[in-house]
Amino acid sequence: LVIDADTEDELAVREQSTLLHQFLYQSSPGIPFSVFLAVPELEIVLLTDRSIIETIVRRQLTDAEWQFSRSHPKEFLNIITAESPTTQSILNHLTPEQKSILQQHPLITDLINFLRNFSGIEQPVKMN
Repeated sequence: LVIDADTEDELAVREQSTLLHQFLYQSSPGIPFSVFLAVPELEIVLLTDRSIIETIVRRQLTDAEWQFSRSHPKEFLNIITAESPTTQSILNHLTPEQKSILQQHPLITDLINFLRNFSGIEQPVKMN
């Protein structure tokens, strides 16, 4: 399960994770699962590297914009991109090197490792 934490508060993130884990454990006995909380939101993955987002928006970000993006990634992306592109359209415009950088985000690496453990995948997973 991948879900937005909607907070940066570490205690709240741990509590959400524990609660979700307990619910899933009770409702799916014997089925492998894991809980992945995107802190604060899933869009944070697109902000793994400042230069990538600057390439997407075709300008340098101010330090204030970068700071805001780290706390409110979804809102930031909606503000900064004129046509409000979808995550998929952003990914479609990235180079293989940029996608590789995004794959280094801890949320993505944890998810890939979980999937490898239960699918038998031994090769690196590539973002299309």
